[in-house]
Amino acid sequence: EGKFVIGKMAYRYVVIPSAITLRKKTVKLLKKFVDEGGKIFADRNFPYLIEGKKDKNNLSTLKEKVIFFSSYDELSKFLSSERDFELKGLNGKDISEIYIHRRMLDSSTQVLFLINTSLKKEMKVELTLKSKGKIWKADPFTGEIEPLGVRIEEGRMKLNLDFPPVASH
Repeated sequence: EGKFVIGKMAYRYVVIPSAITLRKKTVKLLKKFVDEGGKIFADRNFPYLIEGKKDKNNLSTLKEKVIFFSSYDELSKFLSSERDFELKGLNGKDISEIYIHRRMLDSSTQVLFLINTSLKKEMKVELTLKSKGKIWKADPFTGEIEPLGVRIEEGRMKLNLDFPPVASH
């Protein structure tokens, strides 16, 4: 049904990184996923072998349905319109050094883990959430959880976050 299910998790998108070969079972699952409405993004260095052997028919059928990207910044731009949150620098520009891991705990609760991957740059960002609710900040070192204040603008929650080098929220 347009979702790629692994264990208890369901994904609407699959990203195939630069690769040489895929397993036959993986290709079969990916073809079914895309045929049912799922989206696959792939590096331009698309695999050309199945289990180490040439198989143009199965790979070309899959390749026709893939959205290709040439950089991870380009991939991020493809996906940003689909997200229900936005992360920008205070100057309004995209920030590629902050990686985001999102986990849906249930239909009303999600966890966002953001990390500044730069070893040198401090970042000041604005996080905009298109949903309404409460935001809590969790400290993974102490286990403490505390509410985080937000601004409401145009029906969206917004907050500013400071990221020293390699810091996270």
